[in-house]
Amino acid sequence: SVVAGMQLGLGVKMAASGCASAWPEEWLGMDSRALGIATLLATTGLLIFTKLPTALIIFAIGSVLAVVEIVDDGTALSLDWISVPVVAPTGSEWLEGTLQGALPQIPLTTLNSVVSVCALSVDLFGEDRAATRVSVAWSVGLMNVVGCWFGGMPSCHGAGGLAGQYKFGARSGCAVILLGLGKLALGLFAGQAMDTIIQVYPKPVLGVLLLFAGCELASVGLRTMQNAGDKLLPCVVTAGAYIGTKNMALGVVAGLVVALAAEAQERRQAKHKGEA
Repeated sequence: SVVAGMQLGLGVKMAASGCASAWPEEWLGMDSRALGIATLLATTGLLIFTKLPTALIIFAIGSVLAVVEIVDDGTALSLDWISVPVVAPTGSEWLEGTLQGALPQIPLTTLNSVVSVCALSVDLFGEDRAATRVSVAWSVGLMNVVGCWFGGMPSCHGAGGLAGQYKFGARSGCAVILLGLGKLALGLFAGQAMDTIIQVYPKPVLGVLLLFAGCELASVGLRTMQNAGDKLLPCVVTAGAYIGTKNMALGVVAGLVVALAAEAQERRQAKHKGEA
């Protein structure tokens, strides 16, 4: 029940962030409401009336718009190899990263990147094809242990990412492998150009994709909550506390407290019925 609340809360938060990005202040231009509306209509139409790779098509259109904006500004696109120097953290950096990065992040990473991802994989693919907590935890650990030596940002899996991939057609591990190979190729062979494109990439396009991913994740949480029965309250409290505080750990703690209190009340009622 608490996991369902996590899914609902994160999904709503993602959808709200997507709406904010897709609805900027300007009506016309690259980052405009007009582009957000057009992207929303195009994405909806592709999802409903076709079986085409919707996310890839929408992302490609956004990339073309970004390149057009770059050309209009007269900015040169460089296709040079991106340099990936080896970075050896110093002792003070290890200490600072542990105290200010790793330890505070452990609760969120454990809950959203391991527990929630595994629970969502069960809902989407069933028990037989679901990811295990051990494999996901190892994956998160390895990508950070390897990436830190090359200046990589902290990375993790996420229920929102899995929900988005599923929403736009991914049904097997092959989709993730192809996605990773594509990112590696772009980073190595067109890293400088991609850096320029990312800076001007239209935010309404990304906002619409984030909106659909958030709605997919929230819908999974809602479906789980429909089967929660009398355990619905912990779900709602978890989602509400997370959305209100923007802290997943606090949301989970609030949900667990309510769940434990409800369970204790059920035991007292069962005890009184037995005595009667």
